[in-house]
Amino acid sequence: MKKVLVLFLGMVISASMMWADNAPKKVEKSTEDKPQTVYVEVYLNDLSGEVLDRLAQEGALLKQAFMTYSPDGSRLYKVIVLSSDLKEKVMYLTEDGRVVG
Repeated sequence: MKKVLVLFLGMVISASMMWADNAPKKVEKSTEDKPQTVYVEVYLNDLSGEVLDRLAQEGALLKQAFMTYSPDGSRLYKVIVLSSDLKEKVMYLTEDGRVVG
């Protein structure tokens, strides 16, 4: 009887050790990560004339537009356009129509 009890306890301990190794590991996020830029969706008619002119030069069909403020206070637009072959493309433009990145 004692041998069965010792064998049973040995199996329980080895099984618990095996499950403990498969436990999900906690991943801590570093606080030094660069903050994400948050873009807010804007109406297409809220875009500046320079941005619309630049998109017309590119021959792109405007689908969706987002805006954020850069550190210097100027507006930065993230624009999703459809190219002539109907593929989506993301463009980043300043408020004066210059392409960024």
